[in-house]
Parts: sequence; structure tokens; C-alpha cells
Amino acid sequence: MVIEHQTLKAEKVLSHCADVSDDLVPQMLKGIKENISVLKFDICGDIIVAKRNGGTEFLVPINREFLSNEHYSFKERVLLVNAARLRHYGSFGTICKSLAELNDYIEKKSLTPITAPYIVERDPSDNAYDIYIGISENIV
Repeated sequence: MVIEHQTLKAEKVLSHCADVSDDLVPQMLKGIKENISVLKFDICGDIIVAKRNGGTEFLVPINREFLSNEHYSFKERVLLVNAARLRHYGSFGTICKSLAELNDYIEKKSLTPITAPYIVERDPSDNAYDIYIGISENIV
């Protein structure tokens, strides 16, 4: 079931872009969770995965600021408002089916998407993910 007018936010975010297939995203999420302490950070929220044309961006809320470098960039805040959200149950590799369902809903409701999909792992043991797409509030 698609739910409209949702908000997704995170503060003090480490951003890392990688060329990763959908099947490998869960392994990347696990690796980030297990190894973030090497960078002397603590994770302070849900990791957000942004699917972009050029690859995959991992947005990790952390406990403190840092200076961006060639591997990671710092974002003060990530904020997505007025988003449509759909919960996906299944592997990350099959998330494209739920994404198509969300895009069909957006099209049928004549909504205007303004962001790429943002995906949050909600329950790794149950393979539950929330997919968010920002929607324009403009009516023209």
C-alpha cells in the first residue's frame, strides 16, 4: 500500500557512492554496519540507499561531523518531504517490482516525482524495505 505525504530525514550523514548491483546492496549494508567503527564513527539511524543513474549512494547517519575526502562526503542533512512510500518485502534484488508498483501509483494519481528512489532497510531479518520518492506539491 502506497502512503503519501511521508518524510525521510537524517542528520550528520556520511555519503559514499559505489557502482553496486542491487543483489550486492544487502552485503554493502552489512559491511557498513560491521566496519563503520574503523572510521571512528557510530551509526545513529537508518542507512538510506539512493538509486541514481550513475550508481548507488549510501547515506549513513553518524554521530559527528567530518571533512569530506576522496572516498566519503559529509552532508549536514538529508531531508525528503512530501514523499510517496511503499514497503517492499523480499530481496533487494527484486525491489524493482515494488519500485515499478510505486511508479505506477504515482502515474495513475497524476503526481510529479522530483527525486530518485530512496530506500531504507527496515527489517533485515524479514527483508523489509521502505521505498520513498519525493513528489512535487506544485499543481499546474
